[in-house]
Formats: sequence, structure tokens, C-alpha cells
Amino acid sequence: MSTSVLAGVVSLAVLQGLLIVLPRRNALGWLRPLRSPAWAAVPALALLVGTFAPLAIPGAASALVLLALAGAPVSLVVAVISVVRGPRVAVAIATAALIATSLTTAGMAGQLSTTALTALACLTVGVALARLTPRGWLLGGVFVMCVADVILLGSGVGATASAAMNAATHHFHGPLLDHATIGAVAIGYPDLVLAGMLGGFLAAEGAVQRRTGLLLVTIVAAYGMFLPVAGILPATVPIGLAFALTRRRRVLPGGPPGRHRPGTTLRSCSWRVE
Repeated sequence: MSTSVLAGVVSLAVLQGLLIVLPRRNALGWLRPLRSPAWAAVPALALLVGTFAPLAIPGAASALVLLALAGAPVSLVVAVISVVRGPRVAVAIATAALIATSLTTAGMAGQLSTTALTALACLTVGVALARLTPRGWLLGGVFVMCVADVILLGSGVGATASAAMNAATHHFHGPLLDHATIGAVAIGYPDLVLAGMLGGFLAAEGAVQRRTGLLLVTIVAAYGMFLPVAGILPATVPIGLAFALTRRRRVLPGGPPGRHRPGTTLRSCSWRVE
């Protein structure tokens, strides 16, 4: 494994772990009145649309990249105001610094800044889905998305769609917020959203949230070691495993404090070497 690939795998593993621990308690709690089991289908449907639309509809890949860019400013503002832990002013200054670096700096610094901004935008979407989906339906929705991801990549369709999305990005100039890239390794928008969902799911359980973040870093880093052999991997799998382990071993968050209850879009989800 090259140094660039190793650095990318570990860095993206840490990034996904941070998406678990960043959501503040009751982030976007005002969305709860809109809860419905139908929201559990959104992650898998977004994956299917992001996979088949670029292959079937001319211009769809460019439209999806543009959608990610257009939605990012709103998602970033919401992340600063309502999602990320910490003093609002400090979070806002840090986000503004990332935006400035992403727009004005090339090389690794610009890449890291763009990746961090993409992750923040995805965090807002993921936490929103965690609030909108009833707890009993959330794991089922994640499981269906993981299965769909494995099937799509195993059949080769996911890799073809990912290539179409990559080709579409050549028509855009400036930072792109539809995927995360560090070094020679990239993961898709839906993978970061899924990590944000897990973070939102655990936002009321501080200690569990932190332990799960560390667990996900470990799982993702170990999983990424197979990337040089496979070339492309379904990146939803380690996050789905973390979801399952959390649901099995801990409380379902969202209940009264101290009360424990036993565990009862945009582009193909994948790790890939670029």
C-alpha cells in the first residue's frame, strides 16, 4: 500500500469518526414532528437515483453535482447554527476559514478544506434524516442501503456510475462538494451522510457517541486496508456495522436522560483509489 493511499484511508476514517461525535444533543430536534417511516427509504432511494440517473439520463450527472453545490451553502449554515457542538462563534470562524482556504488554496490544503466542508454539509443532511426517521425504522433503512450498495458495486453498475460522475465534475471549476478526497482515496457523498445519521442517532448519548466514533475509525481504517487489492469497496458496510453494533449493545437514544433500554445522494457509495 502506498503512503498516499494509507494516508487517505486513515484520514477519511478519522473524518467519519468525527461525524459521529460532532452533532450536539438534540440537534435539529424541531424536525421530530415530521417523523415518518417513509424517511427510512430515502438513503437507499438516493443511492439508486445517484447510480442509475447518470447512466440513463443525459446531463443527470452534471445536475447531481450542481445540486450538491447548490445545497451546500444552506447545509453549512445549518451545521454552524444548529448541528455542530461548540461555541457558535468559534464554529462559524472555523467554517469561514475552511471556505476561504478551499476557494483560494490549491494542493493538499485546498483538498482538505473542501473535504471538511463537504463533510459538514453531509452532517446536516445525515442528522436531519436521523431526526425524521423513527428509531425502529432507522436500522432497517441503513441495512437496505448497505445491501443495495454491495449489489450495485458487485455488479459493476456502481463503478460505472461513479466514473460518469467523475467525468461530469470536469465541467465545473472551483471546489466540488459532491465527494470527499484525501490523497489518492475518495468516498462518496452518501457515505458521509450515513456517518452523519449515526452521529445524529447517538447525539443524546455523549459517552456512547464518543466510543462509537472511535469504533467507526477503527473499523473503517481496517476495512480500507483492502482497498489496494479491490480498487473499489462499498463504503457503507463499516458504517452499517457500527449502526448494528450500537443498536445491539446500547440504549436507543432519545428517551429520558439516564433511562436505558436494551437495543431492540448523490453518487455511488464507495471507497476508491483515484
